Amino acid sequence: MNKIFTLLLVGALTAGAVTANAESQIFKKKKKKAKAETEQPAAKDSTKSSMTEYKKLLKGAKTIDGMFKVHIVKDKYYFEIPKDLMGRDFMIASRVSSTSNNKDIAAGQMPRNPVLVTFSADKKKIYMHKKMVRNLCDTTSNMYAAFQRNFSDPIWEAYKIESLSPDSSAYVIDMSSLFITDVPEFSPFRSENIMDVLMKRKALKGSLASSKSTILGMKCFPLNINIKTLMSYTVDGGPFTVTMTRNIILLPEEIMRPRYGDSRIGYFDESKRFYTEKKDGLQELTYINRWDLQPKPEDLERYKQGELVEPQKPIVYYVDTAIPDKWRDYIKKGIEDWQVAFEEIGFKNAIVVKDYPVDDPNFDPDDIRYSCYRMITTPIQNSMGPSCADPRSGEIIQGDVLFYSNIIKLLHNWRFVQTATVDPKVRKAVFDDETMGSSLRYVAAHEIGHTLGLMHNFGASYSYPVDSLRSATFTQKYGTTPSIMDYTRYNYVAQPEDKGVALTPPLLGVYDKFAIKWGYKPIFDAASPEDEKATLNKWIKEKENDPMYKYGPQPFINEVDPSCKSEDLGDNAVKAGRYGLKNLKLIMKNLPEWTYEDDHQYERLTESYQEVIMQMQRYLLHAMVSIGGIYFDEPRRDSEKPVIRFVPKAEQKEALKFIMETMMELPEWVLDKKVIEYTGPTYSPSTLQSIIMNRLFFTYITSSLVLYEELYPKQAYTFAEYMDDIYDFVWKKTISGARLNMYDRNLQITYVEKLLKEGGMLKQKSSPFSFKDLNEVEKQLLTDNVDWTKAGFELNPLGSVDMVKNPAIYQKVSITSDVKNEKLYASFKVLVDEGYLGVAKNSFAKARNDAKVKEDDSADNKDDNKCDAALFEVLKKYRKGSTITFNGFNIKEGETSPPKRYNSGSIILAMENAGQLIEDEELRAQIKGSGIGTSATRAEILKKLNTIKYISINSKTQIITPTFLGEIIYDVVDNSIRHLLNPELTASWEKGLTGVAEGNITADEYMEKLDGFVSRRTRAVMALRNQAGLIGLFNETAKNYK
Repeated sequence: MNKIFTLLLVGALTAGAVTANAESQIFKKKKKKAKAETEQPAAKDSTKSSMTEYKKLLKGAKTIDGMFKVHIVKDKYYFEIPKDLMGRDFMIASRVSSTSNNKDIAAGQMPRNPVLVTFSADKKKIYMHKKMVRNLCDTTSNMYAAFQRNFSDPIWEAYKIESLSPDSSAYVIDMSSLFITDVPEFSPFRSENIMDVLMKRKALKGSLASSKSTILGMKCFPLNINIKTLMSYTVDGGPFTVTMTRNIILLPEEIMRPRYGDSRIGYFDESKRFYTEKKDGLQELTYINRWDLQPKPEDLERYKQGELVEPQKPIVYYVDTAIPDKWRDYIKKGIEDWQVAFEEIGFKNAIVVKDYPVDDPNFDPDDIRYSCYRMITTPIQNSMGPSCADPRSGEIIQGDVLFYSNIIKLLHNWRFVQTATVDPKVRKAVFDDETMGSSLRYVAAHEIGHTLGLMHNFGASYSYPVDSLRSATFTQKYGTTPSIMDYTRYNYVAQPEDKGVALTPPLLGVYDKFAIKWGYKPIFDAASPEDEKATLNKWIKEKENDPMYKYGPQPFINEVDPSCKSEDLGDNAVKAGRYGLKNLKLIMKNLPEWTYEDDHQYERLTESYQEVIMQMQRYLLHAMVSIGGIYFDEPRRDSEKPVIRFVPKAEQKEALKFIMETMMELPEWVLDKKVIEYTGPTYSPSTLQSIIMNRLFFTYITSSLVLYEELYPKQAYTFAEYMDDIYDFVWKKTISGARLNMYDRNLQITYVEKLLKEGGMLKQKSSPFSFKDLNEVEKQLLTDNVDWTKAGFELNPLGSVDMVKNPAIYQKVSITSDVKNEKLYASFKVLVDEGYLGVAKNSFAKARNDAKVKEDDSADNKDDNKCDAALFEVLKKYRKGSTITFNGFNIKEGETSPPKRYNSGSIILAMENAGQLIEDEELRAQIKGSGIGTSATRAEILKKLNTIKYISINSKTQIITPTFLGEIIYDVVDNSIRHLLNPELTASWEKGLTGVAEGNITADEYMEKLDGFVSRRTRAVMALRNQAGLIGLFNETAKNYK
């Protein structure tokens, strides 16, 4: 009855509350309505006033309708932003439309990343916030409230509200300053990067000349606005003028479903941090960049049944009509080559290619709605495929290809130096349309791949056996690489006698088709990105053991993985390099004849000769990666593959031999008199010798060799063997008594200089050859030591040659003294040979050791582990087990220091090694492998003690302090059942369990003994009646907690 009565009372109170609330709302609404009726004339006056203010502000304005209305009044641009767009996400991008200096940035490029913004307002101002989207949080989590407090969107700009629209549905603000002032995010100058540090170059910078800058005009559309501005700067004391196009685009409210990235497939991505209590710790994840390609709703069922359908939003590319007609058709074919990849996942006409329209007044290649293939006239030999993605989801909004006009020269030179022995057509001064067109088609397909989200795949070409590249059947089917996203240009392996061999990459490789499937194929049975992971992983697992589907990321600075290199072919760099050198030697013999056409001043001859030199250096660079090389695979837990594999010893030795032999034979064919007498001495083999010798001592090589030896001592190519091999080659002629030429002597000088330099003993460089005016490959060969701090990176090389020359050697001395049946123990560790410590003067290891010594000096064992030189000399005369008579002892007094407090790390180690506290040897051995708790439970024990308030852990120092409750619990146990505090008890239980496991006793016998122990101790505690004594202890303990 009481329960029923309570429920009835609660029900009545609830109903009353609802009724009261409802009545209150009704009265409020009526009251508000009445007030509105009485004040209606005032509202009309307010509207009238707003209209007057609006008309006065915009008198004589030219108005452009669109996403925002833009009102142009003289030199001011007023934006009328609807209130219903407050809180929506916008992207603002800035592109160079024209420039007076394209040294750093060309017309068509975006120098800076677009900015994601959103708007908010109060009564006086509109605020433009930078939208922060890297950090995410589970919205169903309690921590979401904390997340919102810690990751709010900062205010970037603020604008005074000049007026409301006549119907008060929009704010009118003057945003002119955003487009004609020097806003870093919209700068026409690029940011400096790591390559500027490596190449010791500086990006262009300038100061804005405001008086010479102006807004040229605007175009407004339903979802975006384009603003053209003329910006004038002073750069290096001279004028610099650019026309900039700023795009403001409204992003969709409903974002594309993201797809998580995977390091085994190469996509550009958006990095995210995800906060949730469903995982232990912050989750790092990525969203891949891709277009939102979906079937039309009416075609969905047909698509699911396997029919080809057109996507709801095809990817449209506009090709610049400034590209000459003879090349444009090949470029279009290169773009359309990706159609087959999308057809394999069910989409037809996914790619649409058009020329720049001539009859559309709204078309603007700088409008962010259009993806364009642009021609750029510049001396730079390059091509780029950047894209612009919505950082909220990874959806690609727009992609561009920048066709640098002088890439024609690059393609010409590459194709000549790599295939001239096999293909007579590339010996021409000007390639025929088909030959150059096929090269441009490859470039177009490669760059479009980037705009589809794909990164370089430098590991692709390694999947082909080198000799397969000489097979007409193989190359006609597969080309030179399974991915056009690789940097493999032309087939330099093919020999003159190889007929019908393909010399170019495929139109599209098997990896490329697979990557499109992985990134773009809809997964309808998944409801979220998390749900897609199983299917995506399954697709990768299906291709896991086929090397043609391997992805290898573009290396940063140095190439370390032999399977992941730039400009290489095949799975064996030495073998491919030997084939390539055979072709280069044949080219050298015929170079004057093959470059004769249109070469009155020997410019073609000189340039082609330089290309031969660089190609030869590339072969050496490829082989160099095998020395100290490490294969970095991407296995998962369900694979038995290791994460890293070292290049086998035989391959490393072969690579070193190839490099050294090639380097020394260069004068025999590179210094061809028929060439040199017309080009002049433009190249010195001695310089390459110096470069190679420097490269052989790079830190990553020596560190890798040391690690290899550490992990696999029996099969490793050791650092000592490596240094011996270099030594033997350098001094081979001298040892055998053979006559030395100038290149032999230079090699020996360079070698000795390098050793002296590594030892810190080089005072003056003896070699007459310097490293000035290096070509691009020589710079790659020499790139090792970088001022990483200036570059903005925190990289820590594993070590230098000095660190691995010799180990530091210590000798341990132990003395047992027997005095009146008491044994005293002393042990010393004496440094016999300082080895690497002699050169580690400024290392972090020395700093750490110095700190440790200082710490030890302040402890009670200040001199316990030291041994003076005289005593050590005496002790060295005796062998282990020798007996020495001592005449006496000196007692040295000193103050002891209290033991250090445990922290959360040291206490776990103490629990692990608790057996050291046991005197009984048998029991100590029993607990040796277990300690208190197990590796899986020790941290949980600590956590539980902290949770139940027996201990407290300092959040910063992790120092552990017993609480008052913890201390009195200890007092209770210590004064009631002290055995529980003794590690010997744990050891005896472990011994019993071992006996059960080994069959010495039965489980029942063990449990009987355990039950007996517990029962006896429990009865003993109950009989103690020591409460009064414990209260006294508690009171004493409490004094420490006041």
